[in-house]
Amino acid sequence: MLRKLLFPARCCGCGIIVKEEGSVCQRCRKQLRFIREPICIRCGKTVAEQGQTFCYDCGKREHYFVQNRGLFEYSDLMKKMIYALKYQHNRDAGIFLGKELAGGYGGYLRALKLDGIVPVPLAEKRLRERGYNQAAVIAEEIGRQCGIPVYPNYLQRSRSTRPQKELNDIGRKNNVKNAFHIRKNEVQLNQILLVDDIYTTGATLDEAARCLRMAGAEAVYGLTACIGRGF
Repeated sequence: MLRKLLFPARCCGCGIIVKEEGSVCQRCRKQLRFIREPICIRCGKTVAEQGQTFCYDCGKREHYFVQNRGLFEYSDLMKKMIYALKYQHNRDAGIFLGKELAGGYGGYLRALKLDGIVPVPLAEKRLRERGYNQAAVIAEEIGRQCGIPVYPNYLQRSRSTRPQKELNDIGRKNNVKNAFHIRKNEVQLNQILLVDDIYTTGATLDEAARCLRMAGAEAVYGLTACIGRGF
């Protein structure tokens, strides 16, 4: 009780006091922009027209993941929330995103018969600086809500990489090439859900999925809090 008085729960969007940790106020909830149909059947990006099967990127190339889905458009509010999660130690934002993803995709995830959820990892240096992996915070809340085991250390970074937002499409692919490896002596997972905060070109998710497939996974799916547009 004393902790709640001293450190009340705050909205993950604007910071005002709210009743529950890992939630947003009504004003911010009205600003959330959910991804709507039509979407690319492979990566989940919004596409221009009904009946359009793939976005521009997926129309040009194959992916190592079976399918990715996202919940929110990368709006101004979502940019603010992701920034707070990554750089302002606002773990509640990750819990909120995990809850929302579990609520929106819980049935879908259970139907996949997943062996486990694997967050896209951070490099060790960035993990030390940040204190936690934002993708793992989201993944752990999804796992808790849906009753699916989470393996936060199953996939690891082999090396540090530049922030993807600084690079173009080709640069992003080269930046994450061979950037992941499976932790030694881990259990074998065959049906895997990869979780990350943002999907843009898909380079990071694709390279992580490639690593998992090369290690013997039968199918890799993606779930991301935010996703860009496909046109």
